[in-house]
Amino acid sequence: MSWEALGAVGELVGVAGVILTLVYLAHQIRQNTRAIRAQTHQAITSANLGMAMGLAESEGLAGVLVRGLADFDSLDPADRLRTVGWFNSFLKFGENTHYQFLQGSLERSVWEGWMVILENWVTQPGPRKYWAERRDAFQPAFRELVDGMFSEGPKPLLGLSPENEESEV
Repeated sequence: MSWEALGAVGELVGVAGVILTLVYLAHQIRQNTRAIRAQTHQAITSANLGMAMGLAESEGLAGVLVRGLADFDSLDPADRLRTVGWFNSFLKFGENTHYQFLQGSLERSVWEGWMVILENWVTQPGPRKYWAERRDAFQPAFRELVDGMFSEGPKPLLGLSPENEESEV
């Protein structure tokens, strides 16, 4: 075999090695993307569960939020502060979830489920008032999203709509 023939064989082996490496890297990237999405989903779920459990375990906070959802102005200063803190945490959580979705770290189906929850909460009278006063503290893309939710009236919220503000917590 001549040197030229050996060189051609070597080039073919090199090309095959490059192709196999690229296939392997593509597979690794797909696995990494899946892992990132799973971690993001887990982190969002854990944070959401933490907020929900904190609300469920605190009868006082739950009662304050029920009143604050319907009529923010009726709250005394201490309860208003609690409500503002909770609304802010909830909306910052929503903003982060929206950001993760826009970055491709969260699947559309997860984001769409979260959107239902977000819209149900933010369209209530209390959060609407909070939003009108503090919307500039959020990213422009999230502001646009939330602003678009206000085109209709409040969405049902587990029987806690403004017409049913005497509901038990």
